Amino acid sequence: MSSEESSLENGVENILRVKQMEWRRNIDHELEIIDRERIIDSDIFSAQGSKPLPRKRATDNPPTSRNPVDALPLALYDSAWLLRLTERQSEILQASKVTFPWKKFNCSPRILHWMRYRDLFVQNNYNYNYYP
Repeated sequence: MSSEESSLENGVENILRVKQMEWRRNIDHELEIIDRERIIDSDIFSAQGSKPLPRKRATDNPPTSRNPVDALPLALYDSAWLLRLTERQSEILQASKVTFPWKKFNCSPRILHWMRYRDLFVQNNYNYNYYP
């Protein structure tokens, strides 16, 4: 995972600041739905492994030091980033020309409610609670 943990003492919750991957297409909306589903419907997920934490995805987060993942379908890379690559870098990347089938999926009404609540607060420049 490309993130760094920000932890505070005295019962204040941890927040993961997700590092920027300039090569990756913006799929923050889809990732956020998955994160919320894991928190809201925790009974369908295993208790093993790391606990779900709120993630702060922002342009001022630090960039990742990891190299781009090779051979992904072109649709998963950021188009502006691809245009900046040299011919040699494009050859090394070996991006797949296979069409990536984007799927729409449904999520629970609770998540949709939370996302509308969150968007309203963001539009008005208010802070919002990850756990309404």
